[in-house]
Parts: sequence; structure tokens; C-alpha cells
Amino acid sequence: MDRYYYIAYNLNGRRKMGTFKGREDALWLSLKTEGYYISRYRKVINLKKGIKKSSYKDLEILCLNLKLMIGSGVSLLSSLNIIQEGIENMSVKNSILEICKSLKDGKSLSQSFLSYPNIYPRMFIQMIKVGEDSGRLEDSFKILGDYYKKQQKLKSKLINALSYPVVLMITVIIMFFFITIKVIPNFMTLLENNVQELPLYTKAILSISSFISAKWYLIVIILILNVLLVLFNYKRSYMSNFLISRIKTVKEFYNIKFIMSLRVLIESGNTIINSIEKCTNMFEENNYKKDLNLIVADIKKGRSLYKAFKRSGLFNSISLAILKVGEESGNLEESLNHIEEIMLVNYEKKIEKNLNIIQPVSLIIVGGMILTLVITLVLPMINGLTSIS
Repeated sequence: MDRYYYIAYNLNGRRKMGTFKGREDALWLSLKTEGYYISRYRKVINLKKGIKKSSYKDLEILCLNLKLMIGSGVSLLSSLNIIQEGIENMSVKNSILEICKSLKDGKSLSQSFLSYPNIYPRMFIQMIKVGEDSGRLEDSFKILGDYYKKQQKLKSKLINALSYPVVLMITVIIMFFFITIKVIPNFMTLLENNVQELPLYTKAILSISSFISAKWYLIVIILILNVLLVLFNYKRSYMSNFLISRIKTVKEFYNIKFIMSLRVLIESGNTIINSIEKCTNMFEENNYKKDLNLIVADIKKGRSLYKAFKRSGLFNSISLAILKVGEESGNLEESLNHIEEIMLVNYEKKIEKNLNIIQPVSLIIVGGMILTLVITLVLPMINGLTSIS
């Protein structure tokens, strides 16, 4: 059902404003019955229907465009109206249109963005508020634009690192089914006709092939259900917690994201404790949030930032040494920036190394499947034909 916001007046000049649920003609009829005539009305866009959260790329483009246009002297309202025309994400586009209306009604930019917490991250809105209060909104958008650009790059690297093993696994499964259902049954007839006594391992392979050929649809259903179960558990944070605790690449991804966010928040004038608490709220994974909460608790007890970070066990000795120097010298922001750069370089090297390892492993797996086929099927057939001759 559509919702409309309206302003109406009666013949005595009394104003009435509010929202109405229903059809447009029903709105006019309802107010006319009460003796009111509509002066202005608009349809309220329901962003909860088919809502799509803003991506790092959406936020990067939005921030850098706003920084450029505000720096060029274009008003904030005009900048938003121009920028929304080039946005493809409809949730972001519609929210910008509504934000423009909120600005016309006298709301601040941060208050307007705050109406859409499901689209824009909390840190994004907090940084805009800091820029408004300090009168350095252009600088806030520059910091945010650079931040989301790095986050997008970091996320792409993680996806590349995890997608290759997944593609390899799918390829191996497809090859296994093809060999089991199409190749092995062709050998079965030849072996039964030419070999009197089959080896035990060959009989086992033939039995497995017969079972899979007859029940392949059940196996496919089980695989699909397992994939759906994994995705469901990831949404419930169980699987994401497991990935962070077990897969080092994923844990390092979160560490870099945390350091990036911490640096940006401290640069914007937040205290260390306040910055870490805000970073904690950015993460949905309970295990990682628990580690960050322990850091906050240690600092509140009077421990130094270096000791709190060391007790968490999240960072290596090099990062901790740089953090200690920055804390003692008063150049914490510079130290965090240096840690971020080192972690990014190491992360890229580790991903490249993992991919270089996966490539020969994939060849070994495929080669092992072919070798198994030769040993269990081809050799018994050759031996059988040799004995007959």
C-alpha cells in the first residue's frame, strides 16, 4: 500500500499535515470529506522494499564526487541532485532524493543520512557529523573516499583469494561425476567380458560408480542442501566466526579493516576508546567483536594501547612495535598509517603466495584422479587381455 505525505488547508486557513496510507484518489476524497483541500503532497518512497545496501564502490564514488563538487564551490543540495543522476544503485539513488528533500526542510546532512541506517554505515554518518561540526566537510569526504577505495581494493583481494579454491573444488566435483557416470561404465562391460577375476580395488570403484550412476540426483540434492546450510550459517555469523578463527587470510582482512577504520576515526578527532568502540560496532562477527571489546576493557583499566593490543593476540610483533613507538612519541595516527601500509603489502604477498601454491595442487589433484583411473581400470583390462592372448 502506498504512503503519501501531505499538507492541506480548510476554508478558514487552518493547516493540516501528515501521512496517508492508500490510493492517491482516496487521499483527496478523505481530506475533502473533512473539509480540507490539498496544498502539497508527495509519495513516500519505501526503501525497505527490495533494499540494497550501499557497496564500498558506491560510497567511494559518492564521497569523492561530493568532495570535488563542494571544493569547486557547488552548494551541497545542488551537488547531491547532480550526483544522484549517475548512481545505479536504486536504494542509494532514492535515498539521496529523500535526503535532498530533508535538506530543504532544514535538516542537517548527517541527520538526513541517519534516516537510512540500512543503506549507509554508521562510520560514514559519524564522519559527516564531524565534518559539519568542524566546518571541514570537504576534508571528511576526502578521508571517507580514500577509506572506501582501500576497503574495496582489500575486499576484491579477499574474494580473489577465496574464489580460486572454490572454482577448483567445483571443477574437481564435476570431473568426478563425469568420470564416475560416463567413463567408468564404459570400462565396466569391457572388464566383465575380458577379465576373469577383478582386483578388490577395481570392484570397489565399479560399485561406487554403479551407486552414483543410479543415485546421482540424491547426491546433487545433498550437495545443494549443504551449500545452503553453509550460507545460512554464515548469515547467522556461525560460519563467519569459524572462517575468522580458522582461515588466516580472512582474519588478516578484518585486522586491516580495523586499523584503517581506527586511523580514520582518530584523525577525525575521536578519542582512542571511542574510536575502538565505534570500530567494534562495525563488525558483525562475535569472536572478533569480543577481541576488540577486550582491548577497550584493558585501556579503561589503565593499560597502554600497546599492552592492550598485545594481549588481544590480533597483531604481529612488527605492528605492535610500530604502535608502541607511535604511542610513546605522540604520533599515533602516523604509526597506524604505517601499520596499515605494511599489513596491506604483506596481505598482497600472502595472497599471491597462496595462489601460487594452489595452482600446482590443482594439477596434482587432477593428475591423481587420472592415475587412479589408470590403475583401477586400464591396468586390469590390459592384464586380462594379455592373459587371454
